[in-house]
Amino acid sequence: DVLSPLIAKFLDPDVNLSPHPVRDADGNVRISGLDNHGMGTIFEELIRRFNEENNEEAGEHFTPRDVVRLMANLIFWPIADQIRSTTYRVYDGACGTGGMLTVAEETLLELAQSRGKAVSIHLFGQEINPETFAIAKADLLLKGEGQGAQNIRFGSTLSRDAFRTHEFDFMLSNPPYGKSWKMDLERLGGKKEMTDHRFIVQHRDEELPLIPRSSDGQLLFLVNKLSKMVTPTSKSPLGSRIAEVHNGSSLFTGDAGSGESNIRRWIIENDWLEAIIALPLNMFYNTGIATYIWVLTNAKPAERKGKVQLINAAEIYQPLRKNMGAKNCEWSADQIRDICEMVMVFTETEQSKIFPNEAFGYWKIRVERPLRLHAHSPGDELAGGGCAASHQKGLQARKGRRRSAAWSLCGGNQRQARCCRVRTGHGIAGQRTGAAAGGRRRRGILPAGGAAPCPGCLDRRDGDKDRVRDFVYAPFLQAGGDADFG
Repeated sequence: DVLSPLIAKFLDPDVNLSPHPVRDADGNVRISGLDNHGMGTIFEELIRRFNEENNEEAGEHFTPRDVVRLMANLIFWPIADQIRSTTYRVYDGACGTGGMLTVAEETLLELAQSRGKAVSIHLFGQEINPETFAIAKADLLLKGEGQGAQNIRFGSTLSRDAFRTHEFDFMLSNPPYGKSWKMDLERLGGKKEMTDHRFIVQHRDEELPLIPRSSDGQLLFLVNKLSKMVTPTSKSPLGSRIAEVHNGSSLFTGDAGSGESNIRRWIIENDWLEAIIALPLNMFYNTGIATYIWVLTNAKPAERKGKVQLINAAEIYQPLRKNMGAKNCEWSADQIRDICEMVMVFTETEQSKIFPNEAFGYWKIRVERPLRLHAHSPGDELAGGGCAASHQKGLQARKGRRRSAAWSLCGGNQRQARCCRVRTGHGIAGQRTGAAAGGRRRRGILPAGGAAPCPGCLDRRDGDKDRVRDFVYAPFLQAGGDADFG
């Protein structure tokens, strides 16, 4: 009784689940075909309806078509006039049902054909969810793209990368954010035994670990793509272009020296970050949090070198007539074009701001002050009527606190009364590089190029002179001088 009505619906002549359109006797399209992005929409709607009470995987399943269209335009439109008649490889490391790859392929083909170019496009993707993986693979098989189906792999992109030796021309993804990658971390050997070349890199003559906290691995998907970029050459002048969706934590989470901060430092100091676009709230089906599209390339044009563009598109949207889960707004084709033009024009407006790379870095300085004790002479005690024994007991207690603080904060060097730990950082971009920034100095002299602390900060008193305080100064390339921490 349950199966019969379901079969009847599948056999309904007014329902077309095929990727090919249904035509009438005259050859006109009667019912349009259902591509894998449409199938992904159906899948996401089923997930939303029957799993609304579980929001642990918000942002993991599916990306709305309007967001996908913007991401595809952002990686193709700026270089549309440089497209050649050649082969291009498109990659999604969290491909889901494959809808993002399909839209990217359609966009690139359309741009190439409009410019008289004949391009061959190969799609590559990896997905850990077996249901969405099956949809992506089945879609390519139904369309007769058997070789493309072979390039859709099952498994974790982080711990079981299926394309370790591949490089790609265009990459785009909406990775899961706010989701633990602890199991992947264990498979990779843990933070101390990590050997994966994607996540331990050499940067400016130092080994830089790009390992964020295990509770959120979204930035690792971006690092994975950056490790697969094509080096710009005369044969491939476009290098690689990347568009990826992140939530707000990727912008600022992580103290100086943390994995997240190291990733941002690595990206910004290599001058790969082109733009960040803030999206409206409630753009996704199963989460209403703030999201951002990061656009990166290793072949910036001359006018963009050393600069990052920030675009506020949070107020650009049109409301849906009927909400689809958490999604209550969308972009029209004109609004998508307006946002893309803001990126391509590259001028400052009320919604578009341009900053030098240096604006996103800072020095983080830890100042350790010597313990300052006050003692009374016997004469003072007699004059004031105090108790010498009681004061001596308090004096010994304070000395004990100093020894403990000096051991834990100065590496056990009891004689070092004053020191300065200089750390640099990046936040949209913190980073902790004591050695690179000058490290610990007994006299507290800042390294060349460091920013001298404000005298008001040095003179501030908190009552407890044993307290270790952190000072943050920006920008980190400010012309500096010497500072006496005595």
